[in-house]
Amino acid sequence: NPKQNLELHLLSLPEGKIEKVSSLLPSDFEMRENDIGPGDPRMEAIRAISDLPALAWSPDGKTLAFIGYMDGDSADLYLYNTETHQITRVTQDSYQNFSPAWTPDGKFVLVFGAESFGTGAGYNMAGAWSASSDGSNLTWLYESDSGGEELIGWSSETSAVLASWNAICGSAMLRHYDIQNT
Repeated sequence: NPKQNLELHLLSLPEGKIEKVSSLLPSDFEMRENDIGPGDPRMEAIRAISDLPALAWSPDGKTLAFIGYMDGDSADLYLYNTETHQITRVTQDSYQNFSPAWTPDGKFVLVFGAESFGTGAGYNMAGAWSASSDGSNLTWLYESDSGGEELIGWSSETSAVLASWNAICGSAMLRHYDIQNT
């Protein structure tokens, strides 16, 4: 199974140098084709890493926010500093974190969480979090019972335009949320 070898590598241009940053799975991870299915936390963590947006560069290009399943029982948000080569684990919850995004000023990173990603009728959402650019000050922003959450864009340095998704009408509940002043 190719997903058993999920790794994060950086390619430096123009040199063409490839650097392994980290494995994205626990060192003892093993999954056989028929072992697990949708709803199983291991399968959901792999979906968070491989099927959904799982990477985002900070505006200055020095920090990579990524989703990994190296520690704990769920997919978490990590930050990789390209100058120090340090990895910081940001979230440590039971949810499958996904879709990291940086504020335009690079001071905060936003991430969503779900209990599971479902089989087509939407996600079992938990909500959204923000953290400072160094991974500190993790803040629960809001709870969501929608079938999915997405960042549409930014209306200011810290004000996100968000939408929820539901099976009946698709994207709905377009709203504005200031992640700095919660």
